[in-house]
Amino acid sequence: MQGYKNIFLVGIKGVCMANISLVLKKMGRQVSGSDVADEFITDELLKENNIPFFIGFEKNKLPENTDLVIYSSSHSGDHNPQVLEAKKRGIDTMSQAQVLKELTQSFHTSIAVCGSHGKTTTASLLSYALIQLNVQPSYIVGTSKFNSIWGGDYAGHTTFVIEADEY
Repeated sequence: MQGYKNIFLVGIKGVCMANISLVLKKMGRQVSGSDVADEFITDELLKENNIPFFIGFEKNKLPENTDLVIYSSSHSGDHNPQVLEAKKRGIDTMSQAQVLKELTQSFHTSIAVCGSHGKTTTASLLSYALIQLNVQPSYIVGTSKFNSIWGGDYAGHTTFVIEADEY
């Protein structure tokens, strides 16, 4: 994720995408995005952390200064009009899975929680336990909030907990 300053997330209200946006913002990046008008559980996270987003996927809503567009499999994935516009302008694009790979590789220790059931609970409990032990982990879990803390945080490049899902 080095070298990118202005990052735009297509489908920013998705739980993973919202938490990625929060982590990237805490890493010092300018973050914004787009999504549908429907209310999501992540609306509070985005609002309280001053992460702006546009309603709709019209290509003219892609900010001029964007140097990376991140997309998920929602909203037509890499065929989304904003992703296609980014490619047309020569702006780098990455899937959500690619971004998670990049983030995971940038930490000294990464812990991925996977499985059929209980990933969010386990990843949340692990992150919370590490916080209580003063390990100061960075993390992305599959919820907007757990134990009154956001589902994503950046606390340096030492330890990273991730809910390994959908990739």
